Amino acid sequence: MKFETGFFDNGVLQRNDKDCCEQHFNGTCKVAGTVLVSVLKKGKTVSGLSRMKAGCSAKGKFSGTVSGVPAGGPYDFQFSIADSSGKEHEPVIVKNILVGDLWILAGQSNMQGVGRMEHALSAEKAVRAYYMNNRWDVAQDPLHNLYQACAPVHCGNPEARTNKNPVTGVGPGVAFGHKMWKNTKIPQGLIACGHGGTSMEQWDPAKKKLGDNSLYGAAVNRLKRLGGRAAGILWYHGCSETNPADCGPVYTKRMQNLVNNFRKYTGNPALPFVMVQLGRYSGLGLGCSAFWDAIREQQRVLPGKIKHLLTVPAIDLELDDPIHISGESQHVLGKRLAVAMNYLVSGGKKGKAPIELNSVKIIQDPKTRNAILVACFKNLEGKLVAAGRPSGFSLLDGDTPVFGIFKVALKKNEAIIYTSIYARDFAHSKLCYGSGLDPYCNITDESGRPLPAFTVNMRSNARPVMEFISEFEVSAPVFIQETRENMKYPAKGKTPAFRKAYSNAFYVSHPDIAKLADGKHKIFYFKCRIKCGEAMNLNLLFGYDGPAKLFCDGKEIYCDMKGINPIIKDHHKVPCPLSKGVHEFVVALASNRGAAWGLCLRAERSGGKRTDVLPAVVPV
Repeated sequence: MKFETGFFDNGVLQRNDKDCCEQHFNGTCKVAGTVLVSVLKKGKTVSGLSRMKAGCSAKGKFSGTVSGVPAGGPYDFQFSIADSSGKEHEPVIVKNILVGDLWILAGQSNMQGVGRMEHALSAEKAVRAYYMNNRWDVAQDPLHNLYQACAPVHCGNPEARTNKNPVTGVGPGVAFGHKMWKNTKIPQGLIACGHGGTSMEQWDPAKKKLGDNSLYGAAVNRLKRLGGRAAGILWYHGCSETNPADCGPVYTKRMQNLVNNFRKYTGNPALPFVMVQLGRYSGLGLGCSAFWDAIREQQRVLPGKIKHLLTVPAIDLELDDPIHISGESQHVLGKRLAVAMNYLVSGGKKGKAPIELNSVKIIQDPKTRNAILVACFKNLEGKLVAAGRPSGFSLLDGDTPVFGIFKVALKKNEAIIYTSIYARDFAHSKLCYGSGLDPYCNITDESGRPLPAFTVNMRSNARPVMEFISEFEVSAPVFIQETRENMKYPAKGKTPAFRKAYSNAFYVSHPDIAKLADGKHKIFYFKCRIKCGEAMNLNLLFGYDGPAKLFCDGKEIYCDMKGINPIIKDHHKVPCPLSKGVHEFVVALASNRGAAWGLCLRAERSGGKRTDVLPAVVPV
């Protein structure tokens, strides 16, 4: 008897939901008859498992199923073929077999393992690996011995194989297996299928017809040799999808297709799948940060699109080179994968789901009117903590970084993010955690589990709002008493000379304001024009630091003889319905004897019609 699938020395058999093996097998033989099997443990036959009828043989082939062997071991399986007279032929013993859980380890280099070997874990007898040379042994790094691989897709040109790298080779698989053994006391089997530098296109299940010349084909063929069943899949992949711009938009569909095909092949539509979110990259020439952010975000939300799938963060982990998780951090990652997998396979009764972003809301600081962002998380163990100043949050305007976060406070399950950006300006911004190629992130829960990297579009309650108007003209000073009566719309023929106003950030002022801070009474006039493409109900958002009057098309619509110094953006809201066409705004600003320096003005849509159509500024 020669086994082609099912039974190999030192192997692990997948248990069923009754914690017993149900192992299919086949092979070649010389005798026709009935396949018999006896199971021994420590040299003694296990009660009820002697000379069981497990299958049959004919025409040089045999096949069958061994059932009822309890999880644990190690066991020896004695096989033979009984002919019609009952005589047994071709006896064979498959030695040192465990019954437990099998896990497919797939993806690219960080699953293959490129951590430094000085951090490799010692062996655990209950954790085995099915290496790429199609042999079982205790699981020790490097698990992915591509230099000995039998499948052509992994070994390349057999005459040009590289030798084992003595420096690197640590991945997350061994630590995962050790943690699962510790959690369950069930033997663990790791099926090495990862391959560095590969793309989702190379993992396409449509290439299964190429067999061992394709990555997916080689993975399912390895599983087929072991009986066709597994407890779940670990997946670490995505770096190769961050370079070409055309990969990102189809990433989610490719992942859905890959997971569905693995589940279809194993006959388990709920096969647990735990994947790793992309970590850091500190090198050069591998795509841009926007692509990395896009893949990380798709990976983060994938559990909402694929059932029985979880994503584990790695954004906080250390590296051993510009792109590969360090040997020490691979052990941390392996344990995180085990906690998440334990949660999936137990139906949420054991382990813990990874931390998830629950919500983000915008609060307006009542004093400064700046935005305070509150990011709320779930699935925490304890509260949020950080070693030192909480770091990792950033802001984007489109794909452009925006500076403005000056403080992050942690309170229970919330990160409170203080910004110097006005709340109304967050309607189209993005809040990020772990954005970019090489972010520094240090926020975890009390058990050390990190926040996921994310990029979320902010949704404020503010209506569509213009940028601050910078195209203003300002008059020469009119030296007159700063009274309400004197701050009137300039009469025709008596309009003072105007020049382009000085603009800085959100405000405008007179270019010679420093020279004019002389303590004398004076009034300045500022004017601008906007064009409405349709009739609009607007709120004019007005700020100033001295007594001010606002005129629209020559008509006074607002007056405040006090003002607030320093200026507060959008401090006053002035309703202003406008017809289609060009409209002029004039502001009479008293200098407050040299203490007032300028104003800011913009508009938002108001009323029931919420639209992104806003007025356009007419250049002066």
